[in-house]
Amino acid sequence: MKDDIYVKEDSLFKKVLSFAVLKEEISISMIQREFKIGYNRASKLFDMLKNVNMIGEKIPNKKNTYKVEYQVAEINTSSKDEELHSIIDELYNNNSKEERKIDNILKDFYGDYIEDERLKKDKMHQVEYITTTTYIDKYLKKGDRILEVGAGTGAYSLHYANLGYQVDAIDLLKTNLDVLKKKVTPSMNIKAIEGNALNLEMYKDNTFDITLVLGPLYHLFKKEEELKAIDEAIRVTKPGGKIFIAFILFDLTALTWGFQDKNIYEDYGDDKAISYDFKPNNKEDFIFNLHYYQDVKEMVNRNGVKRLEFVATDGVGRAIKDTINNMTEEEYDLYVKYHLSICTREDLIGYSAHILAILEK
Repeated sequence: MKDDIYVKEDSLFKKVLSFAVLKEEISISMIQREFKIGYNRASKLFDMLKNVNMIGEKIPNKKNTYKVEYQVAEINTSSKDEELHSIIDELYNNNSKEERKIDNILKDFYGDYIEDERLKKDKMHQVEYITTTTYIDKYLKKGDRILEVGAGTGAYSLHYANLGYQVDAIDLLKTNLDVLKKKVTPSMNIKAIEGNALNLEMYKDNTFDITLVLGPLYHLFKKEEELKAIDEAIRVTKPGGKIFIAFILFDLTALTWGFQDKNIYEDYGDDKAISYDFKPNNKEDFIFNLHYYQDVKEMVNRNGVKRLEFVATDGVGRAIKDTINNMTEEEYDLYVKYHLSICTREDLIGYSAHILAILEK
C-alpha cells in the first residue's frame, strides 16, 4: 500500500534518513558505499528521499550529489506521512541537541579562559606559539589573505593583522570575539565573525591564501564532523594555498595529564577519559578529542590537497615543563632552537602534545 512506502517497504530507510541528515548531502553512490548495498536498492532509497522532499539542489563539482533539505511544508499529511514527519523531526532535533550540548560545554569551559594567555603564559606554552608562527611564516607571502577558523581571542589573527595582512577571524563563541575586538587597532584589516568550522557558507570557494584551523578539531568528536571541517577549510582555500590544521595527540597527554598530574587514578576505565586498554575515550563531556599521529595522517589525506609536512608544535615540552620554565633567557633561546631543529622528525612527532598538519590545495 502507498501508506507503507516510506518505512515498511525498506527497513534501511530510517538509517538512510539519519545518514542523509547528518551528512547534509546525498547521492546514490554514497548510499551504496555506506550501507554496502547494490545500485538498484540504493537508487530506490534515493527515490524515497526524493518522494518526501529531502533532496535539494545539485552540488556543483560533485557528481550526482545533492544537498539534503527538509522541506516540511511540501510533505503531505496522511497518517504515514505524519509518522515520517515525526521520524525526521526526531533526527533533526537529536542533531540540534548534540550541537547545543557541545556548544554549551565549550561556552562553560572557555567562558573564563583566554586562549592567547595560555599560549603566552610561560616559556613552555610559548614554544607552541613560536613554532606555529614560524611555520606559518615559512609559507606566508606578501599580500596573502588569511582565514582563521576557531580564532579564539585572537592570538594568531591579531598577530598577522598587526603585520599588515587582511584577516578574517571566525569563532563559535561570541565571548571570544568580544575579547578579540577590543584588541583591534585602527590600522588592522580584520573582520571578527561568529561562525562554525562545519559551515563556512559565507565564503565562496577559493577565497583565501592561508587557512588556519588551530582549535576546532580539538572539540569535534564525530569523524564525519572532523572531515567536514577539514573539507570546508580546503574548499575556501585558493589553489596553491596552504591549510594549517592543529590536533592534540594522546600519548604525551596520558603521560603528563594522566600520570604526572595523577588524573589517571580517578579517570581510568571504560567510561572514563582513558580506557582500561589505555586508549582515549573521546566524549564531549571530556572537552578535548585526542588522536594518534597515524590517525591524523590518514584523516588529512583528502582529495584535492597534498600533505606538505607535519610539525610537533610543542614536542615533549609538557613532560619537562618545570625545566623549561626555570630556564634563563639564554638557555631558553637555545632550547627553542633545538626544538625547531627536531620538530619535523617523523620518529618524534607522535610524542608531541600538539601537532600541525600543513596541506597545499
